[in-house]
Order: sequence, then structure tokens, then C-alpha cells
Amino acid sequence: MTKQVGKFVVKKYESYGLIAGLGLGSLAGTMVSGPNFHDWSAIVSLAVILGGGAAGAAIGYLAVSIAYGSTIAGFGIGSGISDLGHGSGGHSGSGDGGGDSGGAGDGGGDGAG
Repeated sequence: MTKQVGKFVVKKYESYGLIAGLGLGSLAGTMVSGPNFHDWSAIVSLAVILGGGAAGAAIGYLAVSIAYGSTIAGFGIGSGISDLGHGSGGHSGSGDGGGDSGGAGDGGGDGAG
């Protein structure tokens, strides 16, 4: 995907993320303020609903950019699992290989092994 097309797609879906996040955030705010309807004033309930909507809209807007950026960058391009310090079995090649006696301070024996 070229950068021109990529920017167009991101701009298009950022608005979708913004609207979806606004709706979900408002729904979450309504669910939070609903049980407290009789206890809270109308201003507090409205603030919770609008605050949830604003937070959801921001998260939805940013989620599209983050998702697009992660597909462009990939996960550790140029580095396989071996380059992250892991051996072929997925475990680190450094450290203690185990054993049955151990040292006196590690709970693995009396140190006389």
C-alpha cells in the first residue's frame, strides 16, 4: 500500500473510530450513571455520559492510527525470535540450566553437591 492510499484509508477509518468510540463511550457512561440516577444530580449524570463519550471517541480515534502503524511497522521487522535472546525452544539461552543440588542459599540443597 502506498503512502497516499494509506493516509486516505487512515483518515477514513479515523472518523469511523471516532464515531464508534463516541457511541460506545456514551453507552458506557449511561450504564455507569444509570444506577445512580436518583442519587446524582442531572449535571453529574450528564457529565459522566459526556465524559465517557469523549474518552471513547479519543480511544477510537487513536486506535485506528495505532492499528495502522503496527501493520506498517510489523512486529520486530528483521528480528526473529532468536534475535530477542531466545533459543530455538523459545527459552533464553542464558541462565541456570537447573540441577539437583544447587547452592546453600537457593533452597536447592546444602551446597555440598
